[in-house]
Amino acid sequence: MGAYSLTVTVIPSTETDTGFISILPPNRTTPDLPSITILAYQSRTKAKAAVGHREVFGWTRNRAIVPYSKNHDQDPKQLDKTKTINPHLTILRLDRVNEDGSTSPMGAIHNFSIHGTVVPFANNLYTSDSHGIAERYVCAWVKEKYGIQDFVYGLSQGTAGDISPNWEKQDFDEGIRIGKGIAQHAFDLFCELD
Repeated sequence: MGAYSLTVTVIPSTETDTGFISILPPNRTTPDLPSITILAYQSRTKAKAAVGHREVFGWTRNRAIVPYSKNHDQDPKQLDKTKTINPHLTILRLDRVNEDGSTSPMGAIHNFSIHGTVVPFANNLYTSDSHGIAERYVCAWVKEKYGIQDFVYGLSQGTAGDISPNWEKQDFDEGIRIGKGIAQHAFDLFCELD
């Protein structure tokens, strides 16, 4: 990892078919982007950046195997729905460079192709689906492993297209299972970037 002096502001987003989870204070409908940008600028520090990649299979599936097979002139019965996906998980990791030259994790963002459709649309709760579960697990594991209090982790859904979670049943428990599974891959990759 090389040391750089740069300012990066990332506003990641994803879609979910079941609603959204809000990081906004009560009675706010949009983020105060000018204030967030000023805060990011005022809290800038020297940092190291690292990028890692790995392939992740088993947690997603191709939900449109017949059109996929026509695009590739293959028999859909011969195709594995869990292999005809974009398996690439990419992480951008940012570590703070401390005054003594040591580093400590500050934040990361991962990009992985998966729709937020584990939790069915026919519920009355807002949910971040498996994305939110993955975020919570990665944050907790990083804070515990590195003994830090503050850590920001973001996710983007990548080239989701026809890539759905490989759920057995659409419900909250399955969202936890899939989110935790993806989180484990992301955390392992994050740690490889030490």
